[in-house]
Amino acid sequence: MLDSIASTRGTSAPAEDGSTDFDLSGLLVVASVLGLATTFVFWAALVPLLPTAWQSALDALEIRRLPWVALNPLGYLGFAVAFALEWWIPADPRQRIASRGLLQDLGWAALNALWKIVFLTAYVVALRAFIRAHLSFLMIESAASWPPAVRFAVAVLIDDFVGWGNHWLRHKVPALWALHAVHHSQRELNLLSDLRNHPFEQVIKETVHLTVFVLFGAPLTLSVAYPLVRSSFTRFYHANVRTNLGWLRYVLVTPQSHRVHHSVLPEHRDTNFATTFSIWDRLFGTVCRDVDVYPPTGVDDPRFPHEQDQPARELPHSFVAQLVYPFVVWAGLLRQRRPAPR
Repeated sequence: MLDSIASTRGTSAPAEDGSTDFDLSGLLVVASVLGLATTFVFWAALVPLLPTAWQSALDALEIRRLPWVALNPLGYLGFAVAFALEWWIPADPRQRIASRGLLQDLGWAALNALWKIVFLTAYVVALRAFIRAHLSFLMIESAASWPPAVRFAVAVLIDDFVGWGNHWLRHKVPALWALHAVHHSQRELNLLSDLRNHPFEQVIKETVHLTVFVLFGAPLTLSVAYPLVRSSFTRFYHANVRTNLGWLRYVLVTPQSHRVHHSVLPEHRDTNFATTFSIWDRLFGTVCRDVDVYPPTGVDDPRFPHEQDQPARELPHSFVAQLVYPFVVWAGLLRQRRPAPR
């Protein structure tokens, strides 16, 4: 189903500031080792000090298994396959595998992992309890009699549709776009780009997804397992891979269709909002019909601190600036709405 093989493979090339692939590869290895070590230090030292309620949340969501998942050879095999595809059939042959964007996304991945462990775990359990206590009148009571597999399948479809609508809103509402623009800012889409999410946006996404699953009475284990499976798929279609998956594109999001969604070109704006199933874009007329184009990606706001515009040594600075960016935009929106002095 790979629609074509690029004639030019990803090769080493000097960056505009004179740095090379080797330099960034070394930084990437060091950052990966430090990140893995930090994960185990956190679990060994900090988790036992968390409040009892949070420890229960970690157990309920099976989050305690994450350090061992990090050592799972199958997980690394999946990464290896994705990296191989990025080398073999890159959407952008000029992009280095160990790109500056990948290194920056590694920082976002670390932040999101810490955010999920420290905050989202407790938030998800508290939200589940709140929905059951105060929004039980919205629960689909008849769904309780459905077979678990049917109930879960329907919840997945509705969740994906609601996710499509939520995604559409994050593009249309300026205050929400300020958060979502962080995700769209990546000029070098890669396997980790799906993890470039502002922590505040993560709260919005988890609230929407969990609410749908709870209202349908989906078991907690399935409510957690499905997002984990979905996240593996979303990481694949964010990778720098040249494929539209052939006929599967009529059902699923593909690396090609989602690259168009991330396109910086005006003709691709507000297209391909789907997160798993592409059927919603076809139903609501937001699909891009061109299935062979692989455009450049990013955001066109000159205020956004793209890491590619700065030397590699400034990555920590650009990371913090990207984290602060939504607040800068919100301040500008408030100034625009403030009445002019008379």
